[in-house]
Order: sequence, then C-alpha cells, then structure tokens
Amino acid sequence: MANRFAAGNFRGVQVMQSRNQDILILSQAAFNRPRSATPLTEAPVQDGKAYPVPDSDAKFFRPFVTVAAGRDWGGGPDVRFERRDTGIWLVVRFEEDAANRVAGASPFDVTVKGVRLEAEGDIVVFTEVAKIPGASDGSAFAIEAGSLVAPEMLPRIVQAMQTKRPSWVVDLEFPWLEKVVIRDPDPFELRDPPILVRPRPRPFPVPIPRPLLDPMLVMTQVRPQAAETAGPEQAAAPEQAAAINVAQLRAVSVLSRNAKLRHAWANRDRVVTTAKIMPLTRTIRADYPPATAQTKRIYAAVTGESGVTGWQRIPEGWFQPTAIQDVVYSLPEAYRLALDETTGRPSIRAILLLKQTAAGGAVDDLDPALYRTRLTFKLRPDYRAGALAALRERIRGLSSDTVKFADLTIGGYSTATFKADDSLRGLGELFAGSTASDRSNIDAVDGFDLTFEGNAEFIQLLYDRLKGAGIGGSVDFEVVDSAGTKQVIPVPVEISLRDMAPPRLQWEILDAEPGADANQLKVTNTTEAEMVVTGVIAYALKRSAVTRRVEDAYAATPPAGIFPLTLAPGEAKQMQFVVAQQDALYNGWSIDALDTVPARRDQLALELFDTAFSGVKGWRIEVDCPALEFFDQLEPEDKDRMKGVLKVETEVRRLGSAASEEVTLTKPVPRGAVLLTRTVADFIADRAAGRNKFQYRSRVIKLTGLGPWTQWQEEEGKAVSIFPF
Repeated sequence: MANRFAAGNFRGVQVMQSRNQDILILSQAAFNRPRSATPLTEAPVQDGKAYPVPDSDAKFFRPFVTVAAGRDWGGGPDVRFERRDTGIWLVVRFEEDAANRVAGASPFDVTVKGVRLEAEGDIVVFTEVAKIPGASDGSAFAIEAGSLVAPEMLPRIVQAMQTKRPSWVVDLEFPWLEKVVIRDPDPFELRDPPILVRPRPRPFPVPIPRPLLDPMLVMTQVRPQAAETAGPEQAAAPEQAAAINVAQLRAVSVLSRNAKLRHAWANRDRVVTTAKIMPLTRTIRADYPPATAQTKRIYAAVTGESGVTGWQRIPEGWFQPTAIQDVVYSLPEAYRLALDETTGRPSIRAILLLKQTAAGGAVDDLDPALYRTRLTFKLRPDYRAGALAALRERIRGLSSDTVKFADLTIGGYSTATFKADDSLRGLGELFAGSTASDRSNIDAVDGFDLTFEGNAEFIQLLYDRLKGAGIGGSVDFEVVDSAGTKQVIPVPVEISLRDMAPPRLQWEILDAEPGADANQLKVTNTTEAEMVVTGVIAYALKRSAVTRRVEDAYAATPPAGIFPLTLAPGEAKQMQFVVAQQDALYNGWSIDALDTVPARRDQLALELFDTAFSGVKGWRIEVDCPALEFFDQLEPEDKDRMKGVLKVETEVRRLGSAASEEVTLTKPVPRGAVLLTRTVADFIADRAAGRNKFQYRSRVIKLTGLGPWTQWQEEEGKAVSIFPF
C-alpha cells in the first residue's frame, strides 16, 4: 500500500510508492553497498595523499564531506527543521567536498555507516540515511539524513546549533586490498652435497625409480657397459658397476632438478593479498547563528520566522517564496462551498425552528412566517487545477529551476478577514433574523463556516441563490509585498451548487515488480455519493525518501477516453498513465482533479435539506377509527367482526422517510394525532411534488393475539381514517 498525503490546500493529492517498492530507495541502497576493494601497497591512513594502484595509472584519496548548499530560494546551508505529522524532524544534506580533492586522484568509493549530531551531551542519531549520486557541481556522492527530534531535546538542540557550536559526525568506510610481496628463502641454500648410497645389486636391466622430488623425470633403464669397453674392475664385478652407474645417474638427476628450481625461485616472488576495511570519520561544525536570512530559515518550522518576505504578483496569481523546502505560499482562487469528504454532499447544516404561537404548541401550517431557519455553510479554499499547474511552471522558472514542483500552501499573511455579501445586507432583518456578518481572524487555511438565519421564506431565497449566481463575499488577506509595503488582497467567496470545492478522492500506486515503472494507479470514490471526475492533470515525481524534496517532475497523460469518469460509492478504477519523458526515474505522483462533482448535485442538496436534520414537529396528522368510535351504530355482522378487538395501532411517516410516529386507538379513545417533522426542504420544494403526502399502516390487537401489519398506504393532507376490516 502506498503512502498517501495531500499537497497544499487545493485540489491536489500526492501519493508515494511504498518503501519496499520505491525504486529510488532500492537504487540508493545499491549505491551505498561496498564496491570491489582497491588494491594498494600501503595502508590509506593519511588525508591529502594519493594512493596509487599497482600495475595501474589510477590513484585514490580519502574524501572529505561538507554540508551542501541550499537548493531553494535564498541559499544558505542545506539544513532545516521540518514539521511533519510525527513531529519536528531535522534534515541535512552533505556532499563530497570537491574543493579538498587531491590533484590527479579520485575519491575512494565510501560506504555511509551513520550520521549523528553531537551537541554537549545530546546526540541525535539520524534514523534515515541515504547515499546518492553527487550533484552537477562535480561531487562524487551526496548524503541525505533525517531524524525525528525528541520534544524534550528539541529546545537544547536548537540552542546548541545557534550558540554552542555542535558537530556533525559522518561515519564512512571503504574496502581496500593490502598487497605484500614475500620472497621465500631458497630451499637449496646451505644444503650438504648429496650422499650416494650403494643400492643392493639387482639383476639387469635395473629400473631406476622416479625421484620423489623431481616431477620432470620419468622412469628410465640403465644398460651395462659392453664387455670389450669395460675396465678390469668392472668386468670382474658387473653388479657393482651397475650400482655405481645408477647412483651417479640419480645424483645427476637431483642436481639438474635443483638447478632448475633455484632458477625459478630466483625469478619469482610470492604476493599475499589481505582484504581490509578502512574506517573514516568526518566531523563538521554545525553552528548556525540566526543572524542572516540564510540561517534563520533553518529554524522556520520551530520559530515561525523564516526571514523571507515579499509577495509577488504574476499573471497566474499571488505567491511568496518560503524557507520551507518546496513550499511556496499562494492565495486560493476563491472560497467555495465544500463537498463533504464522507458523504459527498454539499457541506450545509440546516436547522428549522417553529415559532411559538400565542396559545403555545405546534401549528399545522406551511406558512413561512411561523418558522425560523438557520443555514450553515462550510467553505474551503479552492484553486483551478489548470491555473495550479500554470503557477507551478512559472515558479519553477522564476526560481531558476531550484523549485522543481512547488507545494502550494496558504500562509505568509498577517490577517484574514471575511467581508459579507453586500447584496444580502439587511435581508436577515427583513426576515426577522440575521445574515452572515463581517468576521476577523477566520481560518483561511482549513476553511471556515458561514451562518445565515431568518424566517422560513428566507431559505427559499438562499436556495435560489445557491442554484443560480450564488452567495458572495470576500476574504481579505493583509500581506507585505516585495517592496515591504502592507497590502490587502481580496479573494472572492463563491457559495454555489454549480461550482463547489471538490473532495479529494483516494489515489494509490499499485505495487509492481522491483525496478518496474510505478505508473499503475487506482482511484477510489471514498464518499457515499456517486461522483464524476471530469479530468486530471498528473505529474510523475522524483522525490527523496529522506528529505522529501522533489528532485524533478515529469508531465504525464491519463489513458485516452477514461474521463469523464463516473464512480459509484466505494467504486475503484485502475488506470495507467504515460510519462512524457521515457527515461524518467520517479517514485511518486501528483494528481490534480480538474473537477469532481456529485452526479446529482441539485437533488443531493434538496435531499440534504429533507433528511440530514430532523427539523421540527410541526405537521399535525389527525388519525381516527370510525369502527371504534361508532361501534354501537355498526351493523350486526360488522359488530361480530369487531368482537375481541381491544385496540388499533397505527404508524404514520413522511413520504420516503424511515422514521414513523405511532398512535393507539381504542373504543374509549377512538381519535388521536401525530406530529410529523417539517424540514427545510418543505419550504424550497414544489408544494405539488408531495411535500404534504404521508404514509400509514395499521394492525388490530385482539384478545387472541396481534394481527398482521397492513401494507403502507399513501395519503395527503392532515387527516386519515383507519378501517380495520
């Protein structure tokens, strides 16, 4: 299952590949594995020195690391505190220090073993560490590290980094091969001459055994000398002569072999290779006094002071750079009526109150003058997906390509004030109530509520406005522009059923084989209403799993013919996007919906007014049973049928409602009444469409038991008579 989180406050969602499928995490793990050891003739224990590789022109040196430069607006070190769902994280990026290289040599291929921050007894051990390829400035590698900082430790760590000069400690290591040339002693030096031992005489021919120490000789035979050439002694003792010849030949063979071996040992050295690991620890100062904007931005998530000010106006809208990675403050296009994330219905709370008459009690009447209504709308910031994409592209260019994909978020303003719709001023008083008035310090990020109240007929006016031009107003933001001048920027409020802030549907990346493209996505309608997705704008994101920085973004195209897409409640749909850049490496997605609307938006609003709230019990229905009331006047056969009847139970309900009211009729009390609920929908719907219709059913209770319920029957008006038979 992929991680899911929303980006910004608008129509977009972002999804990340699960960690066990994340191609960047897998490639980073492979990049940090030890490579083949470098053969060396001396231990690489000294910095600033080139170590040559035997029989090669290659040379290597022990690399240094340094804190990388920031890649967002404003520069400074690439260090920051970051606020996440789990708490405050400390994130840092290091790079191989290309400025401290040894000329003509390359850095050893190091493996990162750990990163920590040491600050006077407090140690932050970074739990997420990744070695990645270096940047385009020539660094051989970079290291990204992040860790959650314990809340009790956070103030001390911040103070230490600002005033006490703590240290980053980066533990590295690399393998190397120690090659030592060993010359073994000559096994034939200082050896006594061979001793000839006369063998026992043997019959001719005499086989000469293969010398045990000489693999180059083979079995041979020695023939006796001819009699005519032999000397007197040899002629007299042929066995002795043969023995002497064999011994001499054996001695010659051994001496010959010794000469060959001595030549081999004189021209051959033995090389002993030992695999070793060289640890390497680099310590870097981590003091960042917040005296400049470049260092003040490090603590923005903790202190709230980023040192970045200045709103800018471009054709795509207002924006302000921030000290937070990838985050750019922006103002929404408008505040619109929210669609509830659970129900999928317009976020409207409707309350109907019945006025008390002079005599007190409920009055059965649809006269709007007898009722008071209260409507509360939930408003949410909204932005057109197309304009959202255009603003991101413009910011990418204005930031010189440092902000690859802006996380557009509302912020960076002094105050946010709601200004009421001028066209509704005074209407609340006209209808014995009040309209939404000006409000200061509203929640402009998560949205806010607006409440309108007046007589029941006032609801009809507001409903007509909702279906038409809508209810207006504005949210005024006080900001400081790039010139340092305070300025008020109005953002319109548009409350309409025609254009609402859509809910964010659930998007997931389907797990694929490791290394495969993560472009299979599934969208699920998590609401209780049928939804129509008109279209999407999609980007494939290359995002660091440690720092969460977007390294690059690639435009993607959804499948042809799939949009507009209608999804039933709980329905899911799989689809495959096509990334424009075929060789792109990515591990996440950003999906911005062009629009997501209920399939029956007008009807949903009417149903909401009808069923979401109980309203007030102001609809009186008279119920009577003539057979009980006029029992004495019944015909004899009807009296027989009514024998044993104790009472008649009757249930009455609004048309289409599941809630019912009950009345029990008896001979002593053959008449009764129930109060059904009047709802807001009764005053905004066509009266001829059944707003005065109800349903009823009954059953007879006898001495012998309960009779069955009759089928629900429909009636209209204010009274109904029950006939048991």
